[in-house]
Amino acid sequence: MEVGLEVIRYILPALIMLVVTYIMLSMFMGNEEKKRMYDIKKEGRRNAMPIRLQAYERLALFLERIQPANMMVRIKAHQMNVAGYQAILLQTIRNEYEYNLSQQIYVSNDTWKMIKAAKDSTVSLINQAAKKLNPDQNAEDLRELVLQILAAKERTPSDRALDFLKNEVMAEL
Repeated sequence: MEVGLEVIRYILPALIMLVVTYIMLSMFMGNEEKKRMYDIKKEGRRNAMPIRLQAYERLALFLERIQPANMMVRIKAHQMNVAGYQAILLQTIRNEYEYNLSQQIYVSNDTWKMIKAAKDSTVSLINQAAKKLNPDQNAEDLRELVLQILAAKERTPSDRALDFLKNEVMAEL
C-alpha cells in the first residue's frame, strides 16, 4: 500500500505538469497560428491596395465620362436629330459601364450601388429630356435641354457618386 502511495506521489505531480504544459503549448500554438493568419491577411491587403485604388480611379473616370456635360463635349451633335443623338449618348454610357463592370469586385457593394445609380440616373435624365422634344428636332435642342436640367439641379448623379467614392477611398487609407 505504501508503495502505491509513493508511486502516486511522484506520478500525480508529473501528470499535472504534463497537462499544464500541454494546455500552455496548445494556447501558444493557437496564438502563433492566429498571428500568422493576421500577417498573411495584412500582406494580402497591402498587395491588394494598389489594385483597389486603380479600381477607384477607373470608376472616378467612368463617372466623369458619363457626366452629360462632358459627354456632350466629346460627342458632337453635327446634323443629327434628337433620336439619333439620344441613341449615341445612351450607347456611350452603356459602353463605358460595360467596360468598367469588372471593377465592382474591388469596391464595396454600397459604392457599386452608387455607381450604378449614377449611371441609371444619367440615362433617365437623357431619356426624360428627349421625351420633351420631337425626335426629329435638331440634336442641339437636346443638348441645350439636358444642360438646362443639369443647371437646375444642385448636383448631378455623378457628383454624388464621386463624393461617395472619394469618402470610401479616404476611409480605406
